[in-house]
Amino acid sequence: MIAIKSWKRRWAPFALACIGVVGIGCADRVESIEDEDLPENVQNANLLIAAATEAMERAGVHIDFDDIGALRDLQSQLPAPDSLASASAQTDLQEGITSFNGVFSEMNIALDPMDLRTLEAPQQDSVDVVFDLSPTDETLLHVYLSYLYTMEAVSRLAQVGDDLFKIEFVADVNSASIYKFEMLRDVSGMTPDEILGQFDVQQRQAVVDALRVLTGGVIAAGGQRPAIDESVFQRAATFHVFEAGEQVTELSVDLQNAIRDLQDAVETNFTVDLLRQIAGYGFTIEQLPPRLAVLIETQLP
Repeated sequence: MIAIKSWKRRWAPFALACIGVVGIGCADRVESIEDEDLPENVQNANLLIAAATEAMERAGVHIDFDDIGALRDLQSQLPAPDSLASASAQTDLQEGITSFNGVFSEMNIALDPMDLRTLEAPQQDSVDVVFDLSPTDETLLHVYLSYLYTMEAVSRLAQVGDDLFKIEFVADVNSASIYKFEMLRDVSGMTPDEILGQFDVQQRQAVVDALRVLTGGVIAAGGQRPAIDESVFQRAATFHVFEAGEQVTELSVDLQNAIRDLQDAVETNFTVDLLRQIAGYGFTIEQLPPRLAVLIETQLP
């Protein structure tokens, strides 16, 4: 697991500080420093990383993304949806998300705001020693957050499906997909409004909340709209996997390919497929990040 251990000096502009990444290594490490000598914000960041790791372990979803192989073979390492079908797992996942979000805050990294599209239908003063995140470190934080957001959305859906729907693994191990949403009742021949009527209040809320966690967008079901804790879910799964993908040119070719595969799995082959499905079930997609809107708007009913 990552841990901030290194530093750079302002008179050495070519030197990048980094989080020590176990398994990947860190070619841009400059100098190592003992934990007790680290600045308070860096010590706090390391405590938050440890707390996030413990939360993932409690939820049974811990994957060491420091190992590139974990990204390459993600499907075989994902937890079964049924193992996430509890309020305690959901709470642990939220604690992990909150802790990882805190690392960005402690390291003074301001994330871009999430832009939404409506669908039709602080710089620090110079000092001698400056702690920063390398491109690899920041990318891995985005990877972990995208993963935890996705697991949290799966947990919400797995808890309430009952005999109406379920979340399950994609059967094809060669597929780039990870999970899929499957209706258990025969709804063929029903109108979208009739299908929406099959969902009870709790199930509708789980769907709109899960899609808010995945996309950051606004999906509604009748009068029901997302009702999540915005202090925990500051961004969304697709936001973080997109940010990781934006930085891949800074990384090794192996890591670039692994992160692009993750982006396809989370964004295109799970989130977008789910959006297309629920649009046909009577849910209303009101707002989405522009890149997601472009992917699905031509196929909305």
